[in-house]
Amino acid sequence: MCKVIGERIRELRQHYNMTIDGLSELLDISPGFLFANEKGARNMSISKLIKMSELFHVTLDYLILGVGENPADRPHNLIDFFQNILTGEETDMLIGLAEAMSVNKYSAEELRMIGDTLSLQMKLINSLREEKKQG
Repeated sequence: MCKVIGERIRELRQHYNMTIDGLSELLDISPGFLFANEKGARNMSISKLIKMSELFHVTLDYLILGVGENPADRPHNLIDFFQNILTGEETDMLIGLAEAMSVNKYSAEELRMIGDTLSLQMKLINSLREEKKQG
């Protein structure tokens, strides 16, 4: 069973283009321990599995038992979601960023910086929309 969980952990990590170092940093574990988990040689604590399920937006049922939605099926749904709330230019920017991220492996720090940049850009977009409504 550990090997199957480890395979799902590796699949999720790779799906989100994360390195072993990047994910282990986010989980506050050593890269070697994460590698051993992915190979099924070690067991991860329930608290780390919970944190991982939150990071990858999956249920514990999926992570542990393989039951439920596979996140590999979600990217198009997420793009559709953003297309409903963003303008065409904003959607193009987001899709370009997603494509760039899918080509590269990012560390946890780089992912945090990308997230912070997106957050600032969304705040700017929202403030500009508010100015247009008031002006």
